Amino acid sequence: MAGTGKSTSLNYARQPVDSAKLNVILKQATLPYEEVDFSQSQTSLQGDALRLVVNICRRCPKLRVLKLFKNDINDQGAETIADMLSQKPEID
Repeated sequence: MAGTGKSTSLNYARQPVDSAKLNVILKQATLPYEEVDFSQSQTSLQGDALRLVVNICRRCPKLRVLKLFKNDINDQGAETIADMLSQKPEID
């Protein structure tokens, strides 16, 4: 899941969101990821799944890129993402 070189990424593009795996990742105090990619997820990014993704992003002090395109994110999910983004203006 991690990239090579200085840049690290968490890539779940075109995969189902596995809550158990994401909860293991969340057990770390801070996360090294600069890019988080859940684009075209095979699991709907709403409710608990989206909250897990947002919690991961919040724990990534070096996060610069967040990819969530082609997901069925509802209005409540958009508000959750907007709240997180307002706290992380460095994300592209």
